[in-house]
This record gives sequence, C-alpha cells and structure tokens, in this order.
Amino acid sequence: MENKPMNKGKCLTLESLNAIPILAMMERSSLPWGMKDKNSRYVYMNAASLAYFNVPEKFDFEGMTEDEFPCRWSALAQYYQLHDRKAEQTPGGAEIITMTYYGKDQILEPNYCPKFPLYSQTGEVLGTIFYTKKLSCVSITDFLINYDHRLSRSRRR
Repeated sequence: MENKPMNKGKCLTLESLNAIPILAMMERSSLPWGMKDKNSRYVYMNAASLAYFNVPEKFDFEGMTEDEFPCRWSALAQYYQLHDRKAEQTPGGAEIITMTYYGKDQILEPNYCPKFPLYSQTGEVLGTIFYTKKLSCVSITDFLINYDHRLSRSRRR
C-alpha cells in the first residue's frame, strides 16, 4: 500500500489544535457552554446557554456574577461560586447536579454541570469553563421495560 502525504490543512493533529478556536466549537454546540474568570464573573455564554438559563435578551451578562442575573437560579450564586473555586483548584475539575428552574418555561429539573479550570499558556488558572445539560433520570422500572423490549426484538431476529 502506497503512503500518500496527508493534506495538512484538513488533518487534525496535535500541532493543528492550536489553530482551532474553542469558541467556534461552543458557538455551534447545542449544549450550554460558558466561561468565567477567577472572580466568577461571566466572560462568555453561547446561545444555548443563554436560552437554557433563561437570560433576558437585552441583559449584558459580561462581567456579571450569578447573583446579578435577573433569573430564578441566581439565588444559588454562592454555591455556584464555591463550585468555581473547587474546579479551579482541581486539575480534573468539579461536577455538580443542581435542581432549579431552567428554560423559558421555568421547569424545575435536575441539571448536570461539570466545570474545569481554564489555563493560560503558562499554566496559570484564569477561571473556569463549563457546560451543562438536563439530567435524564431513568427509574429501574423504565430501564427494565426498555431492556425487556430490546431483548424481545433481538430474539425475533
């Protein structure tokens, strides 16, 4: 088999990762993503994050902390900020599950949110980067019904 040179412009390599803007990935994501500085002030939220957290359209979130948001979940600001500090101090980040009102319909639902330290090129912690998603809970009954259904289909083949 002949070794053909790869097109470097279209091949993902360790060297090419520096050319990929992380914000471009977040902007296209359907998951809510955001970044905060070391003082828990928001620096970035993608469109999915603004919608999920029900941030008013004209609200300028940049430089604001959770307690300054005109949203129901802002009452949990002190806990979110403790979570930020833990994520900044832990190389593997930190995870939480919260239960509050999300989306424009203000539905009370569980939310999974891992946060990771955001580093400068010299290794200094600049803040946190996070994503969040609705936590889907499956009861043991739902699991067994679904499992039994899949098992029945596989036996028919």
